[in-house]
Amino acid sequence: MTTLPRPGRALLVVGAAIAVVGAATGATYAATTTSTSAVYACTNSHGTLRLLNHGRCPRGFTKIAINQRGPRGATGPRGVQGVPGQPGIQGIQGVPGQPGPGAVAVAAETTAATTDFHETLIPGIQLTMHAVCAASTSGVAGLYLMDESQSAAYDVKGTYNLATQGSGRALLVNNGGPTPNLATGLGLIDYTQQVRSFREASEFVTAYNAGGAEFAADLTVTRGGMTVLLHVYLHQAADRCLVQGWATPTS
Repeated sequence: MTTLPRPGRALLVVGAAIAVVGAATGATYAATTTSTSAVYACTNSHGTLRLLNHGRCPRGFTKIAINQRGPRGATGPRGVQGVPGQPGIQGIQGVPGQPGPGAVAVAAETTAATTDFHETLIPGIQLTMHAVCAASTSGVAGLYLMDESQSAAYDVKGTYNLATQGSGRALLVNNGGPTPNLATGLGLIDYTQQVRSFREASEFVTAYNAGGAEFAADLTVTRGGMTVLLHVYLHQAADRCLVQGWATPTS
């Protein structure tokens, strides 16, 4: 039997008390070894602690649970928000997607001074996309909208983005003559192409010109009440030239 100095300490030293009393008397007690079950003992008003004897406490002692799990505590306060992380590195430009339903596409590409060209008809508005490409320091890249019917003028509207290196440049050719070089960065395109002869064309052109250029535009082309969405991509460098065009009818 062990007497504690104060009743309040009975629960604090229970582990040691059980070990000592059990070793000295060889008494048995009813308990489980799992952390979720209560272990029972006997105590009195003087702080005396005894083990259970066949599940019962002696006269004058009360049965108590000495490792019973208490109620769940209140949720703690929310922590301080952490410092924002550093911005990630910008990913590389993705591969252009395939044309959507009803769309047509054209492309020309070369890594030499030789010229590559291809063309395809845009259904409904009687215009042909003609792509022409030549690399090298004197090369050019161009996408032409060529008339196939002389039926009516057509309107071209939209936005573009142009990046250049060195003296690389891009320009728009329409209504029989070139416009001034397009400004780098974001810009607007808005013109009406008059048609005076068969296969007359308006053109989007980039030129190496001791530098390089990359041009992308998203446009609408409207003719005779029909509109198509037109995406143009031109890349011009000394060792590579690429022209791509996608046209998608809106109805």
